[in-house]
Amino acid sequence: MTLASTGVVWLHAGQSRFDADLWLNILMIQAWGLADSLDGPAWSISTEWAAYLLFPVLVKLALFRGHALAVLLAIICVAVITMIAALPDQDVVGRLGRLDAHDSASGLPLLRCLSEFCLGLLAYRAAPLLRLTPLVAGGLTASAAALIIVLLTLPGTDVALVLLFSALILGLSQERGLVAKILGGPLLHGLGVLSYAIYLLHFRFIWLERVARDRLPATLSANTREAIALVFVSTLLLATSFCAYAAIEKPGRRWLRTAGTLHANAPGHA
Repeated sequence: MTLASTGVVWLHAGQSRFDADLWLNILMIQAWGLADSLDGPAWSISTEWAAYLLFPVLVKLALFRGHALAVLLAIICVAVITMIAALPDQDVVGRLGRLDAHDSASGLPLLRCLSEFCLGLLAYRAAPLLRLTPLVAGGLTASAAALIIVLLTLPGTDVALVLLFSALILGLSQERGLVAKILGGPLLHGLGVLSYAIYLLHFRFIWLERVARDRLPATLSANTREAIALVFVSTLLLATSFCAYAAIEKPGRRWLRTAGTLHANAPGHA
């Protein structure tokens, strides 16, 4: 076989692989251990899609079975995320944190997502059972929020953070104090509305931050250049995310709801 013909075979194989990965990405099933995500952050969207499809089963197990099964499910979920966090770095490609398992082809992102999703369902189940007093709920919320802020600055605390976020949600479900008002305020609510667009787009802005930092005058200190570049790129990301939300996400959601309503009201629809 000549060098030219070998190159043609390689190109054909690469194109076939790309075509297969493209369809898996379009169907949003690539992160089920099947292929790489063509858009980096989309791995989590793929795993969330799996959670939505399994939602009826997960709800039945987490919410409508006995307490013993709920406790067992919680233990399994914590064990799974602990196992992922304990894996050696060479087994988790490109990891920046202990639970930063985003290699779509490994199947680890799917395990992580389903485990954390189930913990959220179990937190929902536990909320009315606890019947926390306002004082206890406020203390739980404030303590969890403070610990989360501290642990976010420390390496290797991913599993503890997952559990603390569950505790924070439990506290917020029954607390109306200062922390709840801050977290439910218009600023954080607005960022939450844009969070989907921010998440999908932020990956494309990382290189821009580096470019902006390197283009600033060398007479400025490194910290000053870093801060200016970060503010500039963050502002640009927020503006772009708002445009994506207003022009794509919001109209798309409206279209889907309209299509669903028309289908439900169609003649002969049971």
